[in-house]
Amino acid sequence: SRALEHKLTVLAAVVIIVPLTIGVSRATIILLRFALARSATGWHVTTLTAATIRILWAIPGLLVILNLLDISLAPALTALGVGGIAVSLALKDTLANLFSGFYISMAGNIHKGDYVQLDSGQEGFVEDVSWRITTLRTLQNNLVVIPNSKLSEALVTNYSYPEQRLAVRIPVGVSYEADIDHVERVILEEVEAARGLDGLLFDPPPLVRFNPGFGDSSLNLVLIVHVEEFTKQYLVQDQLRRRILARFRREGIVIPFPIRTLDLPPGSLKRALDAGPGNPAPPAVS
Repeated sequence: SRALEHKLTVLAAVVIIVPLTIGVSRATIILLRFALARSATGWHVTTLTAATIRILWAIPGLLVILNLLDISLAPALTALGVGGIAVSLALKDTLANLFSGFYISMAGNIHKGDYVQLDSGQEGFVEDVSWRITTLRTLQNNLVVIPNSKLSEALVTNYSYPEQRLAVRIPVGVSYEADIDHVERVILEEVEAARGLDGLLFDPPPLVRFNPGFGDSSLNLVLIVHVEEFTKQYLVQDQLRRRILARFRREGIVIPFPIRTLDLPPGSLKRALDAGPGNPAPPAVS
């Protein structure tokens, strides 16, 4: 009968369309991942991007199935138009996070795998951007979960974009008796001796600047080196500080500690000692 034939046609269409839609969406995601991996943009396919691709491919298949079932979308669209305001108010925060997620993914300033720091103090590698949250993996391998709407409004420092290379400042303080030119030469020699250290770069070359300059008890310099990426700086700073400290000791270069000089009125110390503990010292006679 025609009714049975129609049901078999619909069933066959469903059996064909559903696997085809799933297969095409998966192939699209795989091709997009491959294309982004070969590009120099640094972009990655996030959970939100993959979900959007699946939805976009599912819509044509769903429309075909509904058409075969002779289901009109006009009443449903009318109902959605009437109830859309109530739904949007109920899902206000969810929709805000959803559209913020699209903004974060499309803006191109934050990518999966970047090391970022928020103005609120949270920092870590971007693990994923989903429809509601963005997750960061800290250096301690903990996950920080941030609503997309909060992330889109935050001040974010991206240490991996536009490039992963990072300038690292290592402050050095020496005594006022030290020869600044000799100190600079010693520091750069130790950096050169560390060539081959994992993460340390020599393009641009390391440099020493007499900055911030004159301190309360020391002459303050800063060594500036470049490292391959954010996490490499810790090993580089550790090894360079060890080398510089050992070389300073061999060269007799003093690293001073804070010193305070007290200018006491004549006889005030003797009067304080004569007064003894717990007794106020007699006032000085002018």
